[in-house]
Amino acid sequence: MAQIRDGFAAGSAVLELLLGSRAAEAHWLPRLGRQPAERLSRAVGALMGADSVARRLGEITAPALVVHGSADLPIPPESGVALAAALPAAEPVEVLDGVAHTPPVTHAAGFSALLHRFLKAHR
Repeated sequence: MAQIRDGFAAGSAVLELLLGSRAAEAHWLPRLGRQPAERLSRAVGALMGADSVARRLGEITAPALVVHGSADLPIPPESGVALAAALPAAEPVEVLDGVAHTPPVTHAAGFSALLHRFLKAHR
């Protein structure tokens, strides 16, 4: 995450790290380019500075869906598996093969199908 924060601060493209492909990067780079580099850097820095809630995950009793890409570099897939295991009412983690850090962005149809199924089951 520090690499992403510092990349945004320097105005360099770190999108391949997040999106996992040059095609997705080409699609999203113009949109992110309209954002001030400092704002993106501060947003990632805020996430990095947030207090950990890991020890309290067992208190979350709501149903949960954890979706993780197998090619996620900033947060390894094992972290998604651990998150799902720590949430008492989580479904088994959905690991999407070959997907990077942002499944809702790069694989919207597949992600939406998973979310729709989850929401339908828990309405």
